[in-house]
Amino acid sequence: MPVDPCFAELLGDPRNHVRPPPPEVPLSKVRAAADGRLTLAPNRAVHAVRAIDVELPDRTVPCRLYHPTDTPDLPLILFFHGGGWVWGNLDSHESVCRSLALEAECALLAVDYRLAPEHPYPAALNDAVDVLEWVRANGSTLGLDPARIALCGDSSGANIALETALRTSGPLTHLGLFYPPTDPACGSASQHLYANDHLLTREAMQWFWQMYGRQAITDVSALPSTSIGLAECDILHDEGVALADRMAANDIAVTCRTYPGMIHAFISLPHVTPTALVALANMGSDVKAAMKRATT
Repeated sequence: MPVDPCFAELLGDPRNHVRPPPPEVPLSKVRAAADGRLTLAPNRAVHAVRAIDVELPDRTVPCRLYHPTDTPDLPLILFFHGGGWVWGNLDSHESVCRSLALEAECALLAVDYRLAPEHPYPAALNDAVDVLEWVRANGSTLGLDPARIALCGDSSGANIALETALRTSGPLTHLGLFYPPTDPACGSASQHLYANDHLLTREAMQWFWQMYGRQAITDVSALPSTSIGLAECDILHDEGVALADRMAANDIAVTCRTYPGMIHAFISLPHVTPTALVALANMGSDVKAAMKRATT
């Protein structure tokens, strides 16, 4: 299928296409512009939102905790934002986090991990793993159920969620990934088919991998049940399908959905396409079902 016509105006503006920034432009300016575009989505109402500073021995990781209702002892989603490991923050994914918390009927803790290139791999991953372990130790003091935790993320954040699930030694209830990048070579068919003019360019993805400094993920044998949401017209589509196939080959319960006509980052664009909320509802439903299974 072609790109959904709802994206015509967005894709018609060359400023919206993600490419490596010119070297003379300060990265702070690039980040501000990229993050600003993602704050345009409307925010759904939740019961409570609070800032949480996770104090670790050598650093502090800012986080934001969303309670969809006043129900005590809620299970938790630990969420990692996208942005190529280079930009993105708590504000850029406010809309996504609120919707996912509501749809999953879970508390959600968004993690403001350190960014590349100032903090290349494994800084972001270390932040993710350490916050996960902190939540396991302290979650009950926040009114959470630390025995039921799902990891979710979009794009580079999905990559962080995936690697965190592979690194942690403790149990996880579910893994939710939107368009995860897994291959620094960027060599899939969809990488070439949608290399330009579909928001995220192949050139930008190669640059993101260089800034982050990580190699390919090879072992997926020790993962929990997983849901993967993909955009059809996205350079990362085939990597997501290949990941789902590898999980299935390792007897991991995996659900993979491709949303026709969608482009990269579409879940951050509910003001452009209603499919954004459909995809978040589907992911939330999967997480909610996994949390219920964990109580039986």
